[in-house]
Amino acid sequence: YGLNKAGDAKSYLAMAEDAGVSPSELALMKGLIALMGDENSDAIADFNNAKELDRSLTQKADYYIGIAYAQDENFDEAKTSLNAAVAIDPDSETAYDAREQVISLADMQERMKKWEFMVGAAIQYDDNVVTNPSTEIPGVEDISGEEDISIIAIFDAKYRRELKGPWFLNAGNRV
Repeated sequence: YGLNKAGDAKSYLAMAEDAGVSPSELALMKGLIALMGDENSDAIADFNNAKELDRSLTQKADYYIGIAYAQDENFDEAKTSLNAAVAIDPDSETAYDAREQVISLADMQERMKKWEFMVGAAIQYDDNVVTNPSTEIPGVEDISGEEDISIIAIFDAKYRRELKGPWFLNAGNRV
């Protein structure tokens, strides 16, 4: 597992089962290996099994369940599970990591919004309009004393398409 080789890790799990290693620890490890392979529903089932077998693993299991839900982009369930991990022991390192994940999920959700709109307006007023300068800058001498007002309006719409993998599409138009 530490070498990121899910296939080898599964064969060692089978040997550990045969050797009688703790079923709850094995269930947790099975979940981690399934999580590594993006088998998130299997991982969630394994983590829930670990919690049922040994209540002392509940915080870790809830944390990893949150990670599995996040990988499936089920952010509400992920936050619920991560917050449950925090509630068990708020001062633990796992709780700290879970809080960091919740913050990251909120940022990710914000970035994944498909539509984003911006509307703006500004008024510009100039009470010292130079209509026909007689000399070049810096010696502008012919100031008309007239006023000028302009209104600037901005409408910005952006659409982001969620694509799987390392790709993204971000399109926009500003009027």
